This record gives sequence, structure tokens and C-alpha cells, in this order.
Amino acid sequence: MNEVPQERHDVRVTCIVTPSRVIETRGGRSQPKGIFWEEVTPEMIRDIPLLGELMSFKRGEAGITSSQDRAKRHRKKLEMGGKAPFASSL
Repeated sequence: MNEVPQERHDVRVTCIVTPSRVIETRGGRSQPKGIFWEEVTPEMIRDIPLLGELMSFKRGEAGITSSQDRAKRHRKKLEMGGKAPFASSL
């Protein structure tokens, strides 16, 4: 089997789930330990609202207080016709 090229930010698959079974994978390198901020582009921050909030929080600016507060802000934005964030940020 050929190996798939990996970047340092790639997340390793730990299991594969099919309708009939769960296959646990072995080996591979460790999971990334956070966000590689030097690789984040302005386009990523524009397209992923949570990423911008995390960057503000990292800089010590007014930002995230809790995941519930963040979810409320995103829901309010959606109610006002804003762009939907990706599901895992709610």
C-alpha cells in the first residue's frame, strides 16, 4: 500500500466505522497539539468565524467566555441573515 502524504496539521484516523464493524487503526504519528497560527491565512479567518474568535482570545482581546456564549452569538447572527458557521463550533 502506498502512503498518503501528511502535513503537520493533519489529524490521524483512529478508527473506521462501517455498517457491520468498527476497525481500530494502529501506528502513525501523534495528533497535532493545537493550531499552527503561522499557517492561518486571512481567508481562513474570514471563512471560519470560530478561528477568528480563537485568534482574538489568544491575543487577549475581548473574546470567548464560554461555548454557550459563542453558540448564542452564532445563532443571533444566523437569525439576522448571517453566514452559518460550521456545525462543530456550535
